[in-house]
Amino acid sequence: MSIISFPRRETTRVPSRPKTTRRAVTTTPRSTHRVERRTLRARVAGISLPMRAAAVGTVALFVVLVGNTYSAQRQVQLHQMQTQLLQAQSAYAEQVATLTNVADPARVASRAGSLHLVVPTSVSQIAPVSLDAPLPLPKLAGNDVVTARTYQ
Repeated sequence: MSIISFPRRETTRVPSRPKTTRRAVTTTPRSTHRVERRTLRARVAGISLPMRAAAVGTVALFVVLVGNTYSAQRQVQLHQMQTQLLQAQSAYAEQVATLTNVADPARVASRAGSLHLVVPTSVSQIAPVSLDAPLPLPKLAGNDVVTARTYQ
């Protein structure tokens, strides 16, 4: 196994320049004198501690106010959704009760008995009638006129 070694670069240190802060210089159109802009750090350092604390407190109160407003809106939405859910559950319960009453076994059995769909509990005999003789017209209780429906 061979090992290749690369030559190391020898560098000489160049003395670094002292860092200077850049100042933005602007001129106003009316005057020719220079105005120095202060950096943000210098501006903040110029404000007294109680003023900084008041600014931070004001921002914190604003953030809390926005958060509480958002939370209250979400609670109102949840309340509306719960109301809708209760209304839907109530409508569902009414439908179930209605369909349960319709499908009640006693009610189904009585209706099936009137339609002759179940085995009767008693059998009654009808008198035999000759098929050669036509049946008389039925007698109705009202004033309806009874007409025969047979063709001769």
